[in-house]
Formats: sequence, structure tokens, C-alpha cells
Amino acid sequence: MSEVAGHLAAYAAAARRAGIAFITPVAAFDLGVVLIDAKRAKDPGADDVLACILAIPHAPNGVSDPLVLEAKLKLGGALEKLGDLEAAQKVREALAGTDDAALDQAETELKEAPRCFHEVTDRGEDLRWVPPEDHPSLASFVASIPRG
Repeated sequence: MSEVAGHLAAYAAAARRAGIAFITPVAAFDLGVVLIDAKRAKDPGADDVLACILAIPHAPNGVSDPLVLEAKLKLGGALEKLGDLEAAQKVREALAGTDDAALDQAETELKEAPRCFHEVTDRGEDLRWVPPEDHPSLASFVASIPRG
């Protein structure tokens, strides 16, 4: 699992350098799903997956990448709901100092994202969709981030 996560993160970085912006957030959201599954399975490679996600910049060169930020917020909320407070704290620390407006906008976008994606995908779900029952853990996580 660690090796696959590393490849996904490397592909995301290469795509960003090549100007293919949509790959980076897709990788961040996908790695988040992989991480939550790994945590549930108590997979020893889960920490490596988390490190790969955190290595994807949510504000490269000081410019916010809203979708990568959303992926990290969604992940933090999911980790809190799962009860993995140590991993959630690592995400929180990585996001510390993020602009208030960017955090608030990202939280709103996640809560308002439709379940169904507008294109046909293998999931049939919008990557950003957070089930309504998970909104409280998302809100709690976002509120706990030290603001910039």
C-alpha cells in the first residue's frame, strides 16, 4: 500500500509540474479514501499513506488549491469520526495557518457538494461529497484548525 500511495503522490506532483491541475486533487481525494480504509483495517502502511497525502501541497507557491484543501478537510473530519485523533492532529497541523476564508469556503463547498457527479465515473459519486451524518465531524475538525 505504501508503494502505491507513493506513486499516486508522485503522479500528482508530476501532473502539477506539467500543468495538468485536475490530477492533484483527484490523487488527494483518492489517497484519503485509501487511508480511511487502511485505518479501518489497521493496515501498518496507513501512516505512509497519510504522509503522502500531507506531502501534496494545498497552497503551492502560496496560492490555494481549493480542491486539495477540501480533500484534506474531508480526511480530517473522517479521521476524527473514526476516532484516530493522532492522525487527525497531523492533518490539522498541516493545515494550521491556512487563510480563514479559504477554510470556510472549502467547508461550505464540501457540505454543499452533490452526491452524484456530473460526469460518468467508476464511483458515480462526487469526490467532494460528505454524507450529511458526517457534517458534524467535518465542522468540528475545521473549527479546530489554528487559523491564519
